[in-house]
Amino acid sequence: MSWTRWSTPADEADAWLERLRARDETAFELLVRRHQNRVYSYCLRMLNSPADAEEIAQECFIKAWQALPGFRGDAEISTWLLRIARNLSLNRIQHHRRRGAGKHDPLDETAGGDLASLERPPATPEQQAAGGRLRALVEEALGVLPPDSRELIILRDIEGMEYEEITRVTGLCLGTLKSRLHRARSHLADALRARGVHGSGG
Repeated sequence: MSWTRWSTPADEADAWLERLRARDETAFELLVRRHQNRVYSYCLRMLNSPADAEEIAQECFIKAWQALPGFRGDAEISTWLLRIARNLSLNRIQHHRRRGAGKHDPLDETAGGDLASLERPPATPEQQAAGGRLRALVEEALGVLPPDSRELIILRDIEGMEYEEITRVTGLCLGTLKSRLHRARSHLADALRARGVHGSGG
């Protein structure tokens, strides 16, 4: 009788983690499939550029592959990956600033991937059109926020991450996180009002 019949989900997770630490290519391919959309979506909203987002997401997984033997498992894999993506995205933003190319065109509706997470899908063509305009305005407003404010909106209000998980990604203490998130939401509301969107403060 195979021991795997009596294994638990925790046992399987531990075995998968050991395979990752050993840089098992099959296990790593599963990791990429599970997390590539979330990593890309985060990078896209941080960088406001599909080309940059694709490049940074790919670099994130390359860095992860190289660092896996030292991964201790003291955070969720998804949190660890977003931490890598965050550092790479902030470095890219600084690179653009140094080159005087820190602004990109607002994201169009086809570039956003899972923008449906911002609101429920409209029921009619008229609502669909209005919803598309709203999503574009939200993405445009996000793009003008400072990177530290933008990322907190992305992680908490779009990704729906818990505060504790966000502290692991950003390195902020809980009190600082909540204070900066409140300020970020206020800045986003101001940016939306400047674009004719009202009642979106948080």
